[in-house]
Amino acid sequence: KFCANQEEYEYAWVPVLQDREGDYIINSIESQFKGVFICDYETIYKLYMGVAYGTSQQTQQVGIYNPIGKKYPIYVTNGANNYQTGSVTSKIVGNYEETHVLDRKEMVIEKDNLIKWLTNKKAKILKDSNGNIWLVFITGAPSVTYDSQWGNGMMELSFQWGELGDANNIQDIKDVGLLP
Repeated sequence: KFCANQEEYEYAWVPVLQDREGDYIINSIESQFKGVFICDYETIYKLYMGVAYGTSQQTQQVGIYNPIGKKYPIYVTNGANNYQTGSVTSKIVGNYEETHVLDRKEMVIEKDNLIKWLTNKKAKILKDSNGNIWLVFITGAPSVTYDSQWGNGMMELSFQWGELGDANNIQDIKDVGLLP
């Protein structure tokens, strides 16, 4: 679930017999998928229809000191913070990918489950078919907009996120509790 798109990963099977390791069986695979996914260790959601990213920002801490009698300020960067924030919007379509039917009941169930999961105060992986991958925490309050042209049955969910580690660093993933 935590693999980036269009990246090659190497896996090794190690046979063990009476505490002795045998020869490694090594295989490589290239991860390929289409769409935007958000997941944790147990759950994965595909954001399927009408997915859009909001403006993302690269956040760094810069203090500005304006000394008396000087034309230009002094910039102070004594912190190491350097992370991204952004937002995602997606239509909620229930089980449309399997059935090709917009089932209002399924869409409400998906919306409720997704909001409950997004607000569980746990880290997540956000990734897309462009090769972007972020280790994120959901910030703010997810919001739902109802489309009156569909009798308020079509919903669009939006949420904000902030990066909290490197999605390609196994120690960062462990540190935020994504791996048991």
